[in-house]
Amino acid sequence: MISCLAGHVKADLQAMNEMDCLLTCIWSVFNVVEPESKLEGSYLVFDAVHGRIRRSGKASPVTIATRWYEKHLQAAKVSNEGWYGQFPHKENPNIRPNQRKGFFHQLQVVVALAFDRSNTSHLVDTSKLGIFE
Repeated sequence: MISCLAGHVKADLQAMNEMDCLLTCIWSVFNVVEPESKLEGSYLVFDAVHGRIRRSGKASPVTIATRWYEKHLQAAKVSNEGWYGQFPHKENPNIRPNQRKGFFHQLQVVVALAFDRSNTSHLVDTSKLGIFE
């Protein structure tokens, strides 16, 4: 429901098949996670070159920015396994050309659903299974 309210879901779901992505391709409705962001929660990794989501992830209690701009960046510089083999950092000495689909720097991390732990103005009593106002 929250994804619908945020404008992240395509408008006409009846015209889709099982291979289509439910998320909109209007990337301006997604917020980019900046390196100094304090947001925690779920994120999507957008490949701007190919115009598609390549990965999703979650980060808590660390921030999304820490997970992406530090942990994933560090791994992309040295690993050629799995996802890092597909999107290695240009400085990675272990790049496998036949496995590579792009470079790490072309990917953009956007917010799927996140919160700022330091902003308590919208927190409510969780006894009724809610955490946001």
